[in-house]
Amino acid sequence: SPTLAGGVVLAGTGDGFLNAIELKRGEVRWRFRTGGRIRSAPAVHDGVVYVAAGDGVVYGLTLAAGVEVWRFDTRGAGLRAVDFGYDRTQIYSSPAVADGVLYVGSRDASLYAVDLATGEARWTFEDGTAWVIASPAVHGGTVYSARSSSGRVRALDAQSGEERWAVETGGLVFSSPVLVDGTVYVGSGDGRIYAFDAATGDERWLYHTDGAVVSTPAVWEGRLYVGSDDGYLYALQRTLGPQPRLAVYWDDSLTSRAVWGRSEDHRRPADYFRDLGYQQLDSAGLRAFLAERVDDAVPSVVVIAMDALPETVAAPGGESLLGRYLERGGKVVWLGFPPRIFTRDPETGEITGVDRERPTELLGVDHAAWNSHEYGVTPTAEGRAWGLASWGMGMPCVAAGEPVTPLAVDELGRAAAWVKHYGGAPGTGFVFVRLGTERPYLDELRRVAEYGVFRAREAAAR
Repeated sequence: SPTLAGGVVLAGTGDGFLNAIELKRGEVRWRFRTGGRIRSAPAVHDGVVYVAAGDGVVYGLTLAAGVEVWRFDTRGAGLRAVDFGYDRTQIYSSPAVADGVLYVGSRDASLYAVDLATGEARWTFEDGTAWVIASPAVHGGTVYSARSSSGRVRALDAQSGEERWAVETGGLVFSSPVLVDGTVYVGSGDGRIYAFDAATGDERWLYHTDGAVVSTPAVWEGRLYVGSDDGYLYALQRTLGPQPRLAVYWDDSLTSRAVWGRSEDHRRPADYFRDLGYQQLDSAGLRAFLAERVDDAVPSVVVIAMDALPETVAAPGGESLLGRYLERGGKVVWLGFPPRIFTRDPETGEITGVDRERPTELLGVDHAAWNSHEYGVTPTAEGRAWGLASWGMGMPCVAAGEPVTPLAVDELGRAAAWVKHYGGAPGTGFVFVRLGTERPYLDELRRVAEYGVFRAREAAAR
């Protein structure tokens, strides 16, 4: 990235040159050749430009003329890739200067604190062979730094290099930590964007994208902007109150009583949401989760990934735990046949028939129109705003005119995907969706699940 100082744009290039370009005229004022490619952004302090290069050296050049007046060789400058099978020489980290000390990371697995007056290292912090690709952030006597293969984010004492706290993400960290108002923001190769308390390292919140987050977050006027390898640019805004709770339900002990849930293919949605970091719930966990949300009313969503529920949760009538959860502003995304629609032999558990009154009593939505035939289904405008995008095959569920919002309709205009609101915030309630296990459709289901809970309407409608 270029650096602007005194009307001059400073930019390194892959041919090893640092270029000083006049901002107004675009003319090159001077060029300085290092011993390797320049992948880091230069830092300017007291008329000196500090730039790191692929030869493992940090150079100090006069801003006025580009004359070398300072130099620091990292340990990587003397290492050869052939001896390790991978590069341990180059510096991609951008230097940070504070209180007469330059801080920079290297592929030699070290974070350096270098005295500007002497050009010697005050301290070095190593961590196995994990590259320090990320650029350090320095504030209030603390250096915040991140590592590649270890996935760690650390806070170090700026004077001594002593570790104050360390947290481990779930993937490679090439993103540079950004400190704003006491919070450290950083992306990880596990697809998550993390927010840590700068003083303690405690996790304040995280958000899971669908691809590795290599880019460095930018924070402006209360919003965080960051790109992901899933192809999207995200804008995240902190809200008051606790972070929403996201969960997915699947209970192996109830697969014999499920229709959607018997096949191994049916597990894909449950595994998908689990891998996104959704809390896994069995029957006992589901009861506990719903009861906790009834008590605390924290924004939440539960993806019910199989159509077999414990009776203690789905008993009919307004006294059911599921009903109380929905009335408290909860959200359920239902995958499978309508809840409790099949009657079973009490001894064998085999399906004996269909009782459309049972889901009607449980949800307050008339299921007289339901049958198991499949029709072509397309999203409505409201469904697209929620995140649905593709057409498919689905079962008619409720007739037009029922107190639901259709998210997708079949060829005869009946709601094949819909939401019933129970007085909670927009985006909450009981959401019935068509079945599917392919990844593109699971991505749509994620947007539906997080709509109104973790995603604003503008984002869902993209």
